[in-house]
Amino acid sequence: MSAKVAFPYLYLRGEKSPLDFRDFKMSRYLLKKQMLFAYKMADGEYNSEYANDDMHLMSQYARLIEHVNSVWSNFFQKRINDRFL
Repeated sequence: MSAKVAFPYLYLRGEKSPLDFRDFKMSRYLLKKQMLFAYKMADGEYNSEYANDDMHLMSQYARLIEHVNSVWSNFFQKRINDRFL
């Protein structure tokens, strides 16, 4: 499930979440930039919408780790199949 469906209050304008991209390296980079992005409020304090939501952080990080593990599993499975065929 996409983060923009699970967390519609964070993606109000319909933009893609970092993990909607297929390349896990790009997703990791975009997720890091999204978490570090903060904007200045009228009172002078900084606010980061994405970093303040713990459930969003946890689910995005878990999906990223799932993608990385899937890539590595497929890589090793292909090497094993190539070796024995």
